[in-house]
Amino acid sequence: MNKLFTADFSLDRYEQDIILSAMSKSQQNVWEAARLLGISPATLDYRQKSAERIKQKADQKNILFSLQGFN
Repeated sequence: MNKLFTADFSLDRYEQDIILSAMSKSQQNVWEAARLLGISPATLDYRQKSAERIKQKADQKNILFSLQGFN
């Protein structure tokens, strides 16, 4: 467990990796992936959409920093 708590640890990223793994294992079947994760398909859908919003915000920040010369 201590291996998780490094300087670059991201709970959001870790959650997304688990979701992607379940989706891969279930051959992109949301119902099966949700079953593997022990959550409802609606919860899986919500978490996937939340992860996408987080990624979009991070991408926007990176673009803004690049435009301002911080990158």
